[in-house]
Amino acid sequence: QRAAPVVMPLTNIQTPSLQPSNTNGSSKQLTTPVPQPSPTEADPRIMIQRQAAAFAERFGSYSNEGDYQNILDLQPFMSQSMVAWARQYVAASRLKTQSGTVYNGTTTRALNTTLSTFDAAKGSATAIVKTQRREVSGQTGIERVYYQDSVLVFVKESGVWKVDSATWR
Repeated sequence: QRAAPVVMPLTNIQTPSLQPSNTNGSSKQLTTPVPQPSPTEADPRIMIQRQAAAFAERFGSYSNEGDYQNILDLQPFMSQSMVAWARQYVAASRLKTQSGTVYNGTTTRALNTTLSTFDAAKGSATAIVKTQRREVSGQTGIERVYYQDSVLVFVKESGVWKVDSATWR
């Protein structure tokens, strides 16, 4: 189920002024805003959903001319085990890539993100990102649009939520 956004208004607290009273006997009041945490600080589920959407878009957008940069750029957001997977995947894929091949590229856009699991105590969460993907291939530029879910498993490493696996279904 999708968590509702958390809205935290900036509240004002009236504090007595250290200024002397006005001539009519009333004292001035100072209004001091009290900073409130942002919704992402208040609820890690919202932060994970946002991170999942951005990750899925970048992870799923690539071209055969990009040299797997989409995956390499995401390493700071990956767990240690996923970084190891990504390095192996990129190395193996580069060996298979033929130079001079016809352009092939896919652009991914996140449409909706939900959390299917969240356990703050265990430091684990699973996000499902519904995406629209647009693939262009061949010299004619034939385009195909399709919809696919990205399932992202998060773990908490050193106090930071990281993607531990990403699969398409």
